[in-house]
Amino acid sequence: MEEERVAARARLEAFEREVDPRTGIQARAILVLALFSSWLAAPAVTVAAGMTAGFAREIGISVVISVFTVAVFLALRRSLVASRMNRTLLFLLFLAPSMAAVLNLGGWLWGFSSDITGTLEIFLNLTLAVVAMGLVDWRLFPAVLGFAVAYLLAMWHQGGHTLLFLNGADAFAGLVALAIWSPELLRRPLSRGSSPPGSP
Repeated sequence: MEEERVAARARLEAFEREVDPRTGIQARAILVLALFSSWLAAPAVTVAAGMTAGFAREIGISVVISVFTVAVFLALRRSLVASRMNRTLLFLLFLAPSMAAVLNLGGWLWGFSSDITGTLEIFLNLTLAVVAMGLVDWRLFPAVLGFAVAYLLAMWHQGGHTLLFLNGADAFAGLVALAIWSPELLRRPLSRGSSPPGSP
């Protein structure tokens, strides 16, 4: 009986750590900061290089960010898999550029302009933000509003300034996430699973 009680208590503690939003919060903050920085930097680099439009540019950006997401996961894998919240967030952040690449490839095959698929990419991010609000943290609601406004503005301008609206919504979503989780990181003791970055 004693062994059963110990085993049950251990399972309960493991479950509590997995659903505790503090578990892996350091890795979560680093993940958000790194990925949203890459989402802003990659388009800016292509614009500076003179690639302001085109499907090759859009698909290339999506592939690079997907690879970068995998690299961040490998560096922070122990902390990122320690909680259900982190695993869900990581999945959604990997899904965004991957689905964007499929979206742009399909647009190229059909003969759409990259402005159209860029506008649809904003709607894709809006959809994923709604899912994140429901499954990760309801306080991401302002990010949902940001993507909704960006999508409507892009539609109003009929594809004009799509990159500006997309980057602005991405930056705002990143700031919202950091504003939500950074105070908790500074204020609360970390649960197990918040090991330093780079831990195996």
